[in-house]
Amino acid sequence: MLLLDEPLSGLDVAQQAAFNALLSPVLSSGVSVVMCSHDLNHTLHHAHSVWMLRDGEVVAEGDTGEVMTTDSLQSLYGIAFYQAQLAQQRWLLAEALSSESDNNQG
Repeated sequence: MLLLDEPLSGLDVAQQAAFNALLSPVLSSGVSVVMCSHDLNHTLHHAHSVWMLRDGEVVAEGDTGEVMTTDSLQSLYGIAFYQAQLAQQRWLLAEALSSESDNNQG
């Protein structure tokens, strides 16, 4: 079993790709990997199942594609989410939040 706590934190894009290249054969070998991550798209693309937590409590669990929906993420984070297809992969996008000053500039 491999335990990873925010393995992409602080990594630039090239180092994230290098990490993914190391992780893929580990996942394929049958080793169980438990990873804590705030990177929704990395989780979506690499995890087989997920637990979504709020205040330390599990609010959803199961197959990644079924649990990580725009509705469940909106409920968890309180902001709108969208999904897009790009390069034959599903991507999750959070709605940008505007400050009051941004709204008063136009």
